[in-house]
Amino acid sequence: MSVHSKPMPIRAAAAAVDQTLLNLVRPKRLLEFARSCIKFPVEYAAARAQQAVPAACFNELFSEPKDASFSVDPSSFGRHGWNVKLHEEVYLAAAVTVLQPRKLFEIGTFDGNTTRRLAEAAPADAVVHTIDLPESAFDATQSPESFSGSRVGERYADSPARSKIKQVRADATTYDFTPFHGQIDFVFVDAAHDYRHGLCDSRTALKLVKPGGTIVWHDFEPYWSGLVHAICEATRGMPLKRLDGTSMAVLRVPTGF
Repeated sequence: MSVHSKPMPIRAAAAAVDQTLLNLVRPKRLLEFARSCIKFPVEYAAARAQQAVPAACFNELFSEPKDASFSVDPSSFGRHGWNVKLHEEVYLAAAVTVLQPRKLFEIGTFDGNTTRRLAEAAPADAVVHTIDLPESAFDATQSPESFSGSRVGERYADSPARSKIKQVRADATTYDFTPFHGQIDFVFVDAAHDYRHGLCDSRTALKLVKPGGTIVWHDFEPYWSGLVHAICEATRGMPLKRLDGTSMAVLRVPTGF
């Protein structure tokens, strides 16, 4: 047997380095590497901004939902990747159960799963307004897997709580929210996640909410760096909190707001 039949460790290491460099110079791999290098400082800055927002548990932000029970509709297990997580859905329902808001506004309907949850938890005389893009604009600008603009709101279509829901199909950046300014008890924001839209939606939410009301944002996490910075900028000087164990940010608006 030849003494050279097995690679020497140093030769194996050199071969591994050569292969790594070869992988990096392939166009697709090189592009992915460049993107990760660019994203790291951006996401790091967003992580710093997110961590600067104090975390609080549910009972600190709201209060214990006494004598309340929460069931999970079987359809919730067939959730899309764009839906809020199941435990976040329960937290939202619990918050609405505690607060008992009569007027709610959701920015970003998607399939209507969260819309339905908000309506079910709200009082019998509550109204849940929800806005998402018109069908053609949705299909042209959004790209969720196996989901089209014609399906927006489908999850609440057959719900007993459907009568509480008022759907708006419009671009939230240009829609006239003026009639709702200062009228809304509970706002949930889960729409576009880039900085420009996040800032616009956050400023809209602040105009909609009444003094003493509540705003909840979804996906307040470093991966969505633009959204994190937008929320922090829009709420600067306000008592924004992170709901511990979730990707949600919460603002209990002061009564003197």
